[in-house]
Amino acid sequence: MSSVFGATGKSKEDYSFLSKDIMGTNNCVKEASFNFMLFNPRSLNNKINDVMGLFQDKDIDIASIRESWLEDDTNFTTSIIKSYGYSIIHEFREGKRGGGTAVVFKTGLPVNVCKISTAFETFEYVAVWLKADNTKIILVTLYRTGNLTSIFSNELDLLLSDISAKADDFIIAGDLNIHFEKNSRSIKQSHDVFKSYGMEKLVNESTHVNGRSLDQIFLSSMNKTLKYSAFAVEPLNSLGSDHFPICCKFNASMSGKYFKNIHVRNLATVEKVSLSTDLKDVLL
Repeated sequence: MSSVFGATGKSKEDYSFLSKDIMGTNNCVKEASFNFMLFNPRSLNNKINDVMGLFQDKDIDIASIRESWLEDDTNFTTSIIKSYGYSIIHEFREGKRGGGTAVVFKTGLPVNVCKISTAFETFEYVAVWLKADNTKIILVTLYRTGNLTSIFSNELDLLLSDISAKADDFIIAGDLNIHFEKNSRSIKQSHDVFKSYGMEKLVNESTHVNGRSLDQIFLSSMNKTLKYSAFAVEPLNSLGSDHFPICCKFNASMSGKYFKNIHVRNLATVEKVSLSTDLKDVLL
């Protein structure tokens, strides 16, 4: 099931009474590029503050998330995301543990659901439009598990055929569970589908603790105007996951709707005794 949460709402809570609060600024204004992250945290639920802290440290504008492990559209985790000044568009496994794909982005950025007409069986995905000043980009976050067969290649071809008819620039980012460093027939078949749509494979480094390149970003730009830079795989920021975050910049200028200051508690530094005292004082 899909959900859009926090895309237009503004957080009005005042946490000024907490002595350990910090203030973060979420500036949704025009920039020459946007900062992108691809990450499989293996559940947002048990590390959401760490993930959002990582987004702030890296000034991430848009992130593709796989294995979100969300089970419904709005919950405690999505509320925390909103409190940091971000919104989420996601597909989830209703009432089931694991899986799930999401796009998390700074609230106010022009990000909207992109509808795909075909249903797929071999992978989970969420597709969004990114409205840049000079182009509209489709970003697809994809998560594939199970054996790699020709059925996946056929469904991938249908997906790429759909989005390539809609946009000149598109990005596929995900945990494909495909060992692109190997050269089996099924892997070559999948890679050939990407290449047939002019898609460039961006990730060559290991993205997994076991030394495998499972997470991948593919880019297609018809006029070669959408480019990437500052590419980095970050093994020291895995936050306990067996996958590493991947960061880069895309040279698309996106204009946000408003400028917003977000007050965020740095939970790692909050002293429980002081917090309890502050809360008691407020309630008296």
